[in-house]
Amino acid sequence: LNNGLDAVIAANELGEIIEWNKKATEIFEIEANEAIGRKLSELIIPQHLVAHHIKGMQRFRKTKKGKILNKRIEIEGKTKSGKQIFLELFIVPLKVGGSTFFTSIIRDVSESKVLNEKLEKTKASEYKNFRLFATKYYIKNKTR
Repeated sequence: LNNGLDAVIAANELGEIIEWNKKATEIFEIEANEAIGRKLSELIIPQHLVAHHIKGMQRFRKTKKGKILNKRIEIEGKTKSGKQIFLELFIVPLKVGGSTFFTSIIRDVSESKVLNEKLEKTKASEYKNFRLFATKYYIKNKTR
């Protein structure tokens, strides 16, 4: 777990962290001994998503189903300093005895998300400039 490319965080049904690898420390700037035993909602979930997380955990405890389980999603997270980061998240539930544990595989996609947004803005700007050029060219040649 500690030598992987992705963060691996395991939590119980109450959202309490029970495992935290080195990549999780790198991404969230939180040491394992600071994280284990604490709630996910206290450490890495942005405030505006905490209520959704709590409702999802409550729903799972009642129905044993979850909307984001076994699916790769993009979601916001936060570091120890409160910096917003963008994450790719995959959560796998694991039933052990009468309890369910959740293993989260997490990748920081903040840098690629910013680069993709810049690329999209550049494409839009270039397209706008091309349309302007084409319109001017058309008008100029139409009047000949």
